[in-house]
Amino acid sequence: KPMDRNYERWARALFREKMERDYVMEIAAVDKRGYERGKREAHQEKQLEIAQNLKKMGVPIEQIAQGTGLDAETVEKL
Repeated sequence: KPMDRNYERWARALFREKMERDYVMEIAAVDKRGYERGKREAHQEKQLEIAQNLKKMGVPIEQIAQGTGLDAETVEKL
């Protein structure tokens, strides 16, 4: 029976390690998704800022939309 107890301890330790590793990996994945989302949002904000400046300069809406990748309706609302 001592062998069974050692095996149980080893199996529990192995399971605990796997759970901890999985937890760390999930946190890293969530962090990466958050980073990517923030990056996309920052890019979108920059495009809106550029479009707004071009609109103030009198650049036609269609050209602004083409140059920034925004749709014309979004540019018009700025």
